[in-house]
Amino acid sequence: MIGSTKKIKPNPEIYKHIQNQNTTFSDIKSLSPHLISLADQEFSAVHDFLELKEKHLIDSFDFESLIKRLHMMRTQIISREGKHQKDLTKLAVSVISEIYDIPEDQINWDVKFSLEGLIDPSFEEEELEIEPDRIPFVLKEIKKRKILNAFVHGSSMHIWKSCHHLVGDKLKKISPVLPILYDSYTSILGFCIWQNTPNGLEQGFNEGSLMTQGINRITFDEEETPNIEVEAVNFPSMLHEVNKGAMDLIICHGIPEDVTEGELKYIYSKADRYQDEFWHYLISPSLWSRLLKSLNTGTENIPEILMEISLLDLEQLETIMRALGEDSNRTIKILNSYGIAN
Repeated sequence: MIGSTKKIKPNPEIYKHIQNQNTTFSDIKSLSPHLISLADQEFSAVHDFLELKEKHLIDSFDFESLIKRLHMMRTQIISREGKHQKDLTKLAVSVISEIYDIPEDQINWDVKFSLEGLIDPSFEEEELEIEPDRIPFVLKEIKKRKILNAFVHGSSMHIWKSCHHLVGDKLKKISPVLPILYDSYTSILGFCIWQNTPNGLEQGFNEGSLMTQGINRITFDEEETPNIEVEAVNFPSMLHEVNKGAMDLIICHGIPEDVTEGELKYIYSKADRYQDEFWHYLISPSLWSRLLKSLNTGTENIPEILMEISLLDLEQLETIMRALGEDSNRTIKILNSYGIAN
């Protein structure tokens, strides 16, 4: 079970979907046996975080009260951030750049605050014709992309929940209340995710009724300099999206040189579906935390390590994911055997 030792349990449909192998990761065979363990680890962390920051919401749990409190926090955050958006935008880029030791001129950033908008249901999977002899190659690349996306989302959820503490002093100069509001907001929203049903979110996406907290896009100019555009509703979401943009750029190194434009569009359409983000929120943070535990290295080394991981083939990635799923000390030995993190 998920959260068996916790006072409040996640939506039971989540457990059923995992048991029925009806998740984003169901076709990643190395992870399938470990999804309950990974989900339980993350839910326990989310439950403990909410209990630490908003204990009354756990003691007298009521979902409507949870949502009401979330809206209150969000409104207060928007109000207090309003006249400081320029400083907060610079801070978001600088803190992610500092964490990963990204040179100032390596990425062109276009980061801004934006009121949350509806997810556009017109964004649909690319139905492209793939040459029959290329289908096995494309299917492997889809699975590989899903695995790498897990690291992107896992690291970004880690940043979203905790990174503002790294700049706590600077935030307090802007507003001493903001760090407190961010803690409440992220703890409540993180817990709300676990009270949703997978089918309900799928329906919301199809109907265009889901709200997004932020987006990021990567393009390249004529000189192949990456441009990362980010829009977010508040500072924690901005940190999340800036980190996603940086990590997304790193895993681009794993794109095979011989992939065609049509094949790449197809791979993205199958592996980068917005509907899949729900499962990344539930599973990927545990994968990321287990990877960090195995690496036991400074954050400035993460980009190079993730780039080297992205260059591995599917079979090698599956081996790493199996070790992470087992939460085994074999992970670092496997990485070392591939010439990574030696």
